[in-house]
Amino acid sequence: MTAEIEIKFDIAEAMDNYGDDTIEDLIIDFIEETYDHKKGEIIEGYEKSDNMKIKHSTHTLKTSARFIFEEGFASQCQKMENWSTKDLDWNKLNENKEYFFNYMDALYLALLEEYKIIKEKRGETISKEFLEKVPKNNTKEKNIEAEEKKPEEINSEENYKKRMSLLSSIIPAEIIKEDEDENALSKSHSRNQSYFQLDKTLSDIKDKINSKS
Repeated sequence: MTAEIEIKFDIAEAMDNYGDDTIEDLIIDFIEETYDHKKGEIIEGYEKSDNMKIKHSTHTLKTSARFIFEEGFASQCQKMENWSTKDLDWNKLNENKEYFFNYMDALYLALLEEYKIIKEKRGETISKEFLEKVPKNNTKEKNIEAEEKKPEEINSEENYKKRMSLLSSIIPAEIIKEDEDENALSKSHSRNQSYFQLDKTLSDIKDKINSKS
């Protein structure tokens, strides 16, 4: 699969719905534990042909994605869960394996930006281990940081405005119906989604541009 991966979640709405501390703890847990643990379990599931291990791990990841309104990844998790249980299909699981892991990596990188903000706000040290775990060139995600590495674009006011426009674009999200055991999380939301909280992201971009001056 070569489809481009775009990460679209809404931390502000997630915090409004579930509370700041809950979402902050979820993000910290994903970066420091969940990513490694669940990815390792899924890899082991493939190696041992243990479809139930894949099912349980993708189900947990799906729940985390729902909490932050990342419907794209939640949908991928649901597919993996279905292919590993109801409609057991190892061909589909194998075909989707690389794309799923790329998606998971892209989500890690996106949440890493939120993780930095949370840790700094709490006055906690950020371990280098988490900052360097997923190389950016290992994903197909269209990310802002990659664009900023080009000096000619950084110095271009026109391109900077385009970058700001990209971040502030409003993308309607299609709510995917949850299975019965997660009905509480499947209520419809009429909302606007952005890549990140725009004000925080733009502040990060400005800091990076200034650091390159």
